[in-house]
Amino acid sequence: TCFSSIQNYTKDSYSAGTQIWSICQDNDGMMYFGNNSGLLAYDGTYWTLFPVPNGSIIRSVKIDGDKIFVGASSEFGYFIPDLHRGLVYISLINKIPEEYRDFGEVWHIFEYQGGILFLSFNGIFLYRNDTIDVLVANSNLHFSFKVDSAIYIREINKGLQQLHGSELQFVKGTEKLGNLTVMNLIRYDERSILV
Repeated sequence: TCFSSIQNYTKDSYSAGTQIWSICQDNDGMMYFGNNSGLLAYDGTYWTLFPVPNGSIIRSVKIDGDKIFVGASSEFGYFIPDLHRGLVYISLINKIPEEYRDFGEVWHIFEYQGGILFLSFNGIFLYRNDTIDVLVANSNLHFSFKVDSAIYIREINKGLQQLHGSELQFVKGTEKLGNLTVMNLIRYDERSILV
């Protein structure tokens, strides 16, 4: 029998908010946490907090190259390394047409079609080639999932939708899921997804 050591950290250890919403690790082993107070970085010894400008909770984190993408409340963007300040935040909010900027919490971030997809309950946004495309503006979206390379989103009262290009298409046979809370989708076998 083999046991690995487990270290638990309290909010007093890292001097930030109580809840951790998402976790990513870069190629150098640095850990990043979406936290109630901002982005927490941990190098195995020291914790550093990097808040976003509007001070909101960071719900989602995704690393792509040297960028650490984050999703918060009506805010998303990325942190990049800076020799003098650790990490510097670049907001992408100004790239979104003003009428779509009140999109709520960004719960998930996925790689998609050569870009980065930000998903909230009120919209789906694709960042690619330094521009933002508003793919879906809808207030009935719920949690989203990536299975293999496919993106699925539960739409309240309807069921599962699959993102095809820039449009949502209904997944036949998922009507019953429209009134249930779906917490995860996992590949079961070649032809099946476990809900």
